Amino acid sequence: MKPRPPAACVRLNERLQIKNRRATRPPSPLRKGRGIEGEGKGVEEMIAHEFSYERSSKSWKHGCVITVSPLTPALSPSEGARENHMPLLDNFSSRIVTPLKTAKNHLSQFFCLLSLLAFVSGCKTASLSDPVTGSGYQPKNYYRSMGNLPVNIRRVAVLPTTCDEHISDVQHGRDSLESVITEELAKTKKFEVIVVTPEQLRVWTGRTSWRAEEPLPADFLKVLRRALECDAVLFGRVSQYRAYPPLTVGLSFKLADVHSGDFIWAVDEVFDSSEPSVVNSARRYQLMREQLPASLADSRSILTSPGSFGRYAANSVFETLPAR
Repeated sequence: MKPRPPAACVRLNERLQIKNRRATRPPSPLRKGRGIEGEGKGVEEMIAHEFSYERSSKSWKHGCVITVSPLTPALSPSEGARENHMPLLDNFSSRIVTPLKTAKNHLSQFFCLLSLLAFVSGCKTASLSDPVTGSGYQPKNYYRSMGNLPVNIRRVAVLPTTCDEHISDVQHGRDSLESVITEELAKTKKFEVIVVTPEQLRVWTGRTSWRAEEPLPADFLKVLRRALECDAVLFGRVSQYRAYPPLTVGLSFKLADVHSGDFIWAVDEVFDSSEPSVVNSARRYQLMREQLPASLADSRSILTSPGSFGRYAANSVFETLPAR
């Protein structure tokens, strides 16, 4: 009977058979430098579990010595044996799972970027909004003879607006605001507005303008009533005007009944944009007047526009008129 070979030789033969099977297997394309991430580091990750086993002529006692590729970590012989049957499966799973993980990461980054853009867009919209906080200005220096306008006051003649002719700024303000005053008065819709021109007033009274504070001709109101069929006369005056910041507009009005000569309403106010309450009211008026989206609203523009600020001042004083 033939003697049985040592156990070490049996294990060596098994290792040689495994090596022969591995030698006949076609080389993995990953060993040619192709990988998910390219050459270098990507290849190391993809072939981390592929090992090459070589017989050592100096170690018959232990059967064989495992020599590991420089690209892979060293494993014990038992671990190498367990991993020996897995290289093909590992390569296949790596080719499938790694791209999926990469796509998932890219998709997550894409949604994070969208969220960031939405957040930045929201912040930008909030920064372009134009809130106005704080109390506004309410005119207080006015007089009403009664809470409501008399029923017979239906037509009001508006005389040419006056001012101090010796102050050029005020004179310029009077010329700029005269049409604005008429427009804002008509918007109240409390009576019909009849504009009297300086030429008409010269023909009827011999002068182009009259102030309520000065003595009037005895038949002044009677002449206007007969010529215009009006029920009341409005005297207007621009008392102050500054066309550069801080803007200032001073307005004075008196409404007189042409039948009795009594004053129905009077107001004398100065709107100075250096006062915070006036600024708040002017900005709110601008927002209401423009009716723009919050992202486009710019209420502070009224603080640098003499015309718009004068319109706000006229609108504010006419809000003190008796109710209809």
